[in-house]
Amino acid sequence: MKEPDQVGDLQIRQDLEYQHRAWFWQRIGVAMMGLVILAAILGLFGGGLFSERTLGQVDSPLSLHYERFTRFQSQQTLRVNAISEPSNQNQLRIFISRSFADAMLFESINPPASKVEAAPEYLIYSFDVSSENRPVTVTFNLRTQRFGRLRGRIGLGTGHYLDFDQFVFP
Repeated sequence: MKEPDQVGDLQIRQDLEYQHRAWFWQRIGVAMMGLVILAAILGLFGGGLFSERTLGQVDSPLSLHYERFTRFQSQQTLRVNAISEPSNQNQLRIFISRSFADAMLFESINPPASKVEAAPEYLIYSFDVSSENRPVTVTFNLRTQRFGRLRGRIGLGTGHYLDFDQFVFP
């Protein structure tokens, strides 16, 4: 058996090559943990700077505020700002694509819909509004029921619509 190396006043066994490799991988691990923490702060995993998104302009007939990144079975909110059209006699009709709606559990809608219709590709929500050409905010409180990439479409009966993507982490 080999005698231990003399290091200063100590006689110890050491493998400097192994120690340098271990230090290298330790630095890589610390850097990776730092990147994950930074991504979480910025909203990559839901609820942050990169997560929240608004589609459509404020003065347009339709705009949508939602989270691009969320977690499986977490609560989320779709906030739709819409302007009712004059031809619908105090009714605002909002449709949501069936593929997106099937991946969600609708917990509440505020204001409550006066009527809900199921079409092959869409769910259509009708809301009573006091007068036309006035902005209305509708809030859909949802809970995710599927994970992965979800694509959705939300629109008005007038043909205005917005396509949106969402990623649900497991």
